[in-house]
Amino acid sequence: DLYTCFPEPDPDYLNDDDDDEEGKTFHPPDAAADFPPPPPPCSAEELSAAVAEAYSAQLNNGSSPTADALSPADVPLIKPKPLVNPCLDSRERQALHRELLMNYKIGKDVLKKPELDKVMRDRREVQRKKEWDEQKSNKGRTSLEIKLEERANRMKEEEEKKMKVIVEESQTPELVRIQRKILKSSGTGEQS
Repeated sequence: DLYTCFPEPDPDYLNDDDDDEEGKTFHPPDAAADFPPPPPPCSAEELSAAVAEAYSAQLNNGSSPTADALSPADVPLIKPKPLVNPCLDSRERQALHRELLMNYKIGKDVLKKPELDKVMRDRREVQRKKEWDEQKSNKGRTSLEIKLEERANRMKEEEEKKMKVIVEESQTPELVRIQRKILKSSGTGEQS
């Protein structure tokens, strides 16, 4: 619709399929007499002026594709809501973003600020208390009691291993023990 003021290009009446089948070429009789001559080439200014003229003619006719020219019957009844931006809704979040941006521009490390450390410590403490209460209510044993029990079991196993080594040494002959001591001392003496 926009380019109706420009003439259409000349059609190509040659049928390539017929040429291949028959081996003949088709030459239309006096093609210049059948069709009007092509228009002279336009300059860029003339082309843009013609496009602007065609567009303004369309606007005057009321057939504009833009949303402003839609008739009231074409306008949708339900308009979509804009997406919620959490940064604009919350003043606290805006202040946080402003502070982070300022610190970034200055070159300050935000994670090393004392007030942030204090807040993080408080949060960790609250979380520890919550975990402690959950463990106490669920199992009856706290994580501390479980860790103490595991440590006692580990110490008992280490004690048993030491006793086993002592019993094995006492059962070995005295000559073998002396030989081991000599080999140990001579091995460390040569390395020094």
